[in-house]
Amino acid sequence: MFKGSLKKFRISIHLTLLSIFILATGLTATIAIGLNYYFSMSIASDSAQNSFQMTAKYTRDYLSSIDDSATKVTSVLSQNASLLEENTLTASSYQAFAQIMATNPIFYSIYIGQSNGDFNQLINLDASPLIRKQFSASIKDRWLKVSSSAQSKLQTIEYLDKS
Repeated sequence: MFKGSLKKFRISIHLTLLSIFILATGLTATIAIGLNYYFSMSIASDSAQNSFQMTAKYTRDYLSSIDDSATKVTSVLSQNASLLEENTLTASSYQAFAQIMATNPIFYSIYIGQSNGDFNQLINLDASPLIRKQFSASIKDRWLKVSSSAQSKLQTIEYLDKS
């Protein structure tokens, strides 16, 4: 009885070859798609990492140059004894500040604090529209001069034009 059932269950050579061909093609396609996905993700990840590293390098270099510039300006200003006369800034001091900020757009403000608590600042209103809006300055105003005295606790704000 068992021998008779085996004779009835025969697979033709065509069906065998077709089945092996479909199985081999499917397996090859699955492996190829998997490898393509793996290497594509690897390349995309490497590319993104390289892009981020380059952006970080350029940002680091830019911030380093800003820091160097600020250090040089601070060093030059700190060695200039003529900035203060009787613990107040002179008009030429404010002109020097304005010239520094006009030639270095990265600075929006320069200030000097003194040991007695007095504070003087010149703000470039053209540095950002937000600064102009924050201080409610008109379009004609170019600079904002802020002075405060620790003794009298008085703060004065003066709007200056381009001259």
